[in-house]
Amino acid sequence: MKGYIMKKENMRTAKRFDFERETRVLLEDIQSGVKIIAEGHTGIISRLDRVEIRLGAVESELHTVKMVVFDLDSRLTKVEHRLTRVEDRLTAVDYKLDTSIGQNNERFAMIEKKLTLS
Repeated sequence: MKGYIMKKENMRTAKRFDFERETRVLLEDIQSGVKIIAEGHTGIISRLDRVEIRLGAVESELHTVKMVVFDLDSRLTKVEHRLTRVEDRLTAVDYKLDTSIGQNNERFAMIEKKLTLS
């Protein structure tokens, strides 16, 4: 019986040893997986930092473009106002020219009549 008890204790010790060994292997696998995740996380953070830097540059350029567009819009508005004034003046000149030509035609007609009567 003593041999049987010893054998049973050896089996328990062997099972406990196998269980501890399997647990260590599983913990090493988990640790390896966590390390891989941490490395991936570091890579993602690094890429995110680069994206933030690029985004800052794009925002800065966008601000510059907005300022240029605002300036151009202001200048275009001024040009439109000046063009409206030029159009108004051109209309006035055109009217005066038409009136003047009409008056001159009447004068020429009167002069021609007087010349033919004389």
